Amino acid sequence: LGCTAPPQASSGQYNVGYSVDGQAFGDTGFVWTALPNTFLKGLAPARGFPLGGTKVTLLTDGLEYVDWLQCLFGYDLARAEVADDGSIFCRSPPCIKARYADGIGPGVGEECFGFVTVQLTLNGVNFFGNSTYEYVKMPQVTRVLPFPASGWNNELLV
Repeated sequence: LGCTAPPQASSGQYNVGYSVDGQAFGDTGFVWTALPNTFLKGLAPARGFPLGGTKVTLLTDGLEYVDWLQCLFGYDLARAEVADDGSIFCRSPPCIKARYADGIGPGVGEECFGFVTVQLTLNGVNFFGNSTYEYVKMPQVTRVLPFPASGWNNELLV
């Protein structure tokens, strides 16, 4: 049995009833929660490293935290959390899980980097929002200039 919820004037909890004739209604004991219209405006930061774990704050209008809120980074779900300041965030999953459905990733010796779509879900089935998150290559120090001319025994801050 399925039905479409009618539009609600405001967010809140509503009792779910049923009818077989449109005249008499019975109570199911279920409660339906209507949330305000929400919009995912962006992410901060909008990029991070392939290892994952970046705290990504959701920039939204009208979003209220609920325990079952999740972020979908490409192919991988991440649980939403509430920061001390009340903002809502998700931690980015590893690039391989987000960019590759099988979780295997690129070939040996190749780095995982690139863009994924980020969406939100309250039930793991229906998704909303459409932001982009970028996995960027890990920075590498390839050389230090000037080269320490006095030898290797001196400290050099990088």
